[in-house]
Amino acid sequence: MKKKRIILVGRSCSGKDYAFNLLRGDYIAGLWYTSRPPREGELHGVDYYFNTHLHVDKIQFIITYNKWTYLLSTLVWKNSTLLVGNLQLIYQLKPSQRKESLIVYVNPPSEVIADRLVSRDNGADKALRRFLTDQEEFLGFKDFDIEITDPNFTYETLTEALETFK
Repeated sequence: MKKKRIILVGRSCSGKDYAFNLLRGDYIAGLWYTSRPPREGELHGVDYYFNTHLHVDKIQFIITYNKWTYLLSTLVWKNSTLLVGNLQLIYQLKPSQRKESLIVYVNPPSEVIADRLVSRDNGADKALRRFLTDQEEFLGFKDFDIEITDPNFTYETLTEALETFK
């Protein structure tokens, strides 16, 4: 069966957003609505729909991460072919939704993630807490179709891995 959509998952700073941006020209990108403020360089309507007062007519999925809420509308779910998600999303999928989704686990070595977290969050304590929380959350995670472990993956290596499922 051909999969309807690709869902990219992984720990914080694993490269999910990087993979999303590499692939978004080939797919219909689905954006989440979020209550969190944009990070430096993120744009409303390009990376997320940023809004402190979230209102979506029909909600397909709701996830929380730290103190922020993320909503995915039914319309976005039905029409998108590429999404970034987390384990909360994966665990909310109905069996039929899981069957039609190709889950790509972006999973570089822990040392790479730790270095990226420290440089992104500008604080070792915050980065360590986030790192340990993600380590625990993803411990034993096996519900994926493709695992990307190379921290230096490229568009070519991603599309090559995806070709195995077409």
